[in-house]
Amino acid sequence: MKDDYFKDDQSLVVETDKGLVVILGCSHAGVVNILEHVKNNFDDKIYAVLGGMHLKSEKKDKVMEIIDYLTALDAKLLVPMHCTGIEVVSLMKTRLGDKVKRGFTGKKFKI
Repeated sequence: MKDDYFKDDQSLVVETDKGLVVILGCSHAGVVNILEHVKNNFDDKIYAVLGGMHLKSEKKDKVMEIIDYLTALDAKLLVPMHCTGIEVVSLMKTRLGDKVKRGFTGKKFKI
């Protein structure tokens, strides 16, 4: 984790019967930082993570560390979008299989 001073980062946490659903804006604060903040401030387990993970320009070793983190998180649904980068989405899909779904404008997910 590292400090990030970008002031316009936003995420949304929705409490559901299956667990928490985290909707990311663009994760300028870092996807791990955001998810750790959620884990430290909510009692329920994270069920799903959807949105931009801001990894498109990140080095591969850092991306692999984040994929390791997401693997350990054991969320049932991951929907990396826009600023995550297609190459990173492909790496996530290879590692995490069917937990990783493609997301785009208008796509619906039943939780």
